Amino acid sequence: MILFITALDQRGVYRSFSFQPDELETGFDRLSTIVGKGYILLKVELGDAEQFTLLPIDAFDGDELSTPIRTLEIEWQEALTRPVDR
Repeated sequence: MILFITALDQRGVYRSFSFQPDELETGFDRLSTIVGKGYILLKVELGDAEQFTLLPIDAFDGDELSTPIRTLEIEWQEALTRPVDR
């Protein structure tokens, strides 16, 4: 997977760059760090071997995302192990 980013830096200069995170959550955290450093995201695309997906740039506000994502993952895994009452 690769993330392609278009952003404005702190001086208002357009920047285009990309990186390949090991995990999606790591990539999301890095995008939030970029925003926290004063960059304004204009476009973020997630690419893999078959397709590109535009990501919602408003989701990256400078706060870490990996912890809430992992917490949600644990919650839904626990919910899937509980029997359904009928």
